[in-house]
Amino acid sequence: MKVSADGWRMMFVLVALAHAATAFPVDAQNGGAVNCPAYVRVSCGKQIRHKNGAVTQRYHLCTDNPAGLACDARVECQAFYRFDHGIRPEEIFYQAPIACDGGGRHVDIYCSTNATLELIVVGRCGRKGYTSQIVHGLFGKAESTEMVGGARAGALPADLPRLHLRSSRHNAYMQTGQTYHFIYHGRDNAKVALSVFEEGRRLAEPFILGPDDDFAFTPAHDHRLERSGPYALKETVAVVQEETVETRHATSFTLLLHRSYTARLRLLPGLLVLCVAVAASIVMAFAFKRRSWYR
Repeated sequence: MKVSADGWRMMFVLVALAHAATAFPVDAQNGGAVNCPAYVRVSCGKQIRHKNGAVTQRYHLCTDNPAGLACDARVECQAFYRFDHGIRPEEIFYQAPIACDGGGRHVDIYCSTNATLELIVVGRCGRKGYTSQIVHGLFGKAESTEMVGGARAGALPADLPRLHLRSSRHNAYMQTGQTYHFIYHGRDNAKVALSVFEEGRRLAEPFILGPDDDFAFTPAHDHRLERSGPYALKETVAVVQEETVETRHATSFTLLLHRSYTARLRLLPGLLVLCVAVAASIVMAFAFKRRSWYR
């Protein structure tokens, strides 16, 4: 059977379309976009201390893929940040440039004083949006509080889904064993799924948003952190997947957890030491009471 020239052309087009569909699959779970990650998160990188005492902290943009968010990924991102100097957070957000180094994206934040940083990365891939958040205490010791290069103010997108971490004295230095309370601000009439990842591993414990779109999370004590120094930390990420009829959105919040100071305390030895101290005090009190102070 002979095939006409038009038939060969049609077969060639069909083969080309099939190859394109295989090379660029459509991800229905991520808003119908091509190769869109399930979520984007912020990971803490290296810190550089300058001669004037200020610090520059690097944050990497990562995804559910261990390779991270590549520079050529189909995710458009913007970074916004502000500082809390202990009184109340700054009302204005500033824009931070996103750079590429070694094939991945990162954000460098310069801090000249002691402050708590709030960093928010906003992204989009096709019809799916992303919000990635982190709160981190930075300790700069510079005399001047000027920002490098003159930071440019920027406004967060309106109605941006976000996770709000309730104020607590534990937020400045986060530890395992402490309870952290979140409130999710999302879109109305949206389906929401909540997950928590510990160093990339999804926790089996079910997490559900409460009637006020809130939830509490108490990270378990970590024996590896207990054996490490006070500066060691691990990253735990809360992820909220939101879905409406038209859009999908993934919101992540990274907790930088240190070892717990109270976890190393032992109740029984502490009580024994207390009882011995009380008994010794009573004996000394009776001994001095019987002793004559005047000869």
